Amino acid sequence: MSTTGVEKIVERQMRNWELARSQRDGGGGAPARRVFEFFTISRQKSSGGSAVAHALGQRTGWQVYDQEILNYMAHNDAVQQRIYELADEHAEGYLESILKNLGFDGLPPGSDYFRKLVNSIHVIAHGSHAVFVGRGVNFILPAERSLRARVIAPEDVRFERYAEQVRCSLKDAATVVREQDAS
Repeated sequence: MSTTGVEKIVERQMRNWELARSQRDGGGGAPARRVFEFFTISRQKSSGGSAVAHALGQRTGWQVYDQEILNYMAHNDAVQQRIYELADEHAEGYLESILKNLGFDGLPPGSDYFRKLVNSIHVIAHGSHAVFVGRGVNFILPAERSLRARVIAPEDVRFERYAEQVRCSLKDAATVVREQDAS
């Protein structure tokens, strides 16, 4: 997906969240503090997990957030500014509770990307239904609101898919896939 395509997806979704928030806030009551239902897909490299996530997104009408989109959101300062504006006052407490559950007592050094990623995921999950691919979302958001799946495939199938995706030899593909599995 091109950067322009990612920008358009993020921009459209942020407008939807802002509209939904303004409609909730205009209702006179306190906004609902709940995480929408979501799917998380973890996958082995070249197992077909991304295709499963996109098929699920098409079937449900839910936006798919993959590594490319989540990285874009975490690294783009303008997007982060809008995320901070959309996040309510409970966002910091939510992040702190996640870190405590992961065994951290405060933010570890060099965790700026992690904080931005978690903030992005938090706003997405409180703004709409979603399908998340990778990025450890299954460890960040509450299990009781999700359906979680792990997509796997036999090594030979994964080697062939990876070789086709990046146009390399099966031997090179096997090396990359095995290194990814080991990390």
